[in-house]
Amino acid sequence: MLTLVANSYIATAGLVRKPGGNTHIASDIDRLFKESMNGILHNTTDSINQDMRDIMVGTVLGNIDLRTLIASGDYIEPHPDFFSALKSVTDRYQFAAAVNSLWTFDRPYILDVDAEMGCENDRRGPALNKVCLSERPGKSYWIYAIMQDEEHSKTNNAHIRAPTGLYRFRPDNNLDYNRDMHRITIEDIVRSSLWVHENHLEDAIRNMDATRIADMHRHASTNLGQVPGAFTIAVCRNPGGESITTTNQNDARNYPCMCGQFGWRPNEKGAWSPQNDETPEFLVRSGLIFSGEWSRSCKRDNKCDASKKIDWVFEGRFPRDIEIPEKSKHPFTECKKPRAHLTEVSGMEWLDLGGCWWCD
Repeated sequence: MLTLVANSYIATAGLVRKPGGNTHIASDIDRLFKESMNGILHNTTDSINQDMRDIMVGTVLGNIDLRTLIASGDYIEPHPDFFSALKSVTDRYQFAAAVNSLWTFDRPYILDVDAEMGCENDRRGPALNKVCLSERPGKSYWIYAIMQDEEHSKTNNAHIRAPTGLYRFRPDNNLDYNRDMHRITIEDIVRSSLWVHENHLEDAIRNMDATRIADMHRHASTNLGQVPGAFTIAVCRNPGGESITTTNQNDARNYPCMCGQFGWRPNEKGAWSPQNDETPEFLVRSGLIFSGEWSRSCKRDNKCDASKKIDWVFEGRFPRDIEIPEKSKHPFTECKKPRAHLTEVSGMEWLDLGGCWWCD
């Protein structure tokens, strides 16, 4: 039963994530958080009710049907710990899905990088943005965000930061994380996003395809964390780690210019090819497709060459009144100047200094 309810929350989480261009961020941000929560609760209730109706008429949802439901002890007699466990699951998913929705404004992304010396020894970027997963040795993961509110500022491009309040999901930085963050960790955020990305579940979540989600969940062969499917942060495969960057400063700043199983320049990591280029899908999922800063920074700072002979086609992916910058419609085939990584940076420069209004 807990699995059924969790799948319903996963399926409804995507409904509050809507694509948009240069979205104006309202001053009453608390209202946006409440609206996201209300939307999730409403959609979840409808989804659970529909799932229960389907079960009653014989539909099999994942590995649950009417016979297995009746045979379970949860259905026949009350269990003293069942409802507390149920509330814990639902509260955790509600919170995770709401944060995931609100992070849409931050435009977060995850870099999937090869770490030949091991993740713990990978010091190419800010420690607070790095995530190591024990079940994925030889990889390091980096969570960043490029804020929309800096797109048209007079500064030298939009700074790269951490998503708002990200550090609160690290137990070592939040002694009360068990209570405040519903025991969700930064590793859970990455595991959920990788599961969605690697199994191409973005559309299934958006379309409330609970059956497919439950089937993928049941056959998963890796650690999915505590909230699989609740976080759907876009993932950029960057084996050479050229996109690893500093935060809150211009020095050693690298945008995620090229995504796929290749290096920024032809090397042992492989060369760019249209077949291996995952950049257009990454731009769509992250929202950076609407960023003029993305293309400008990659060209100016990283000396990326675009092939104007190839046009990325996004027709039908967004409403017609949403404009995509013309410079974001062509692939970069090579970036000649990734900025050198800063390995000796004080911890304070890595901190996410933005206010976390939903953490209080």
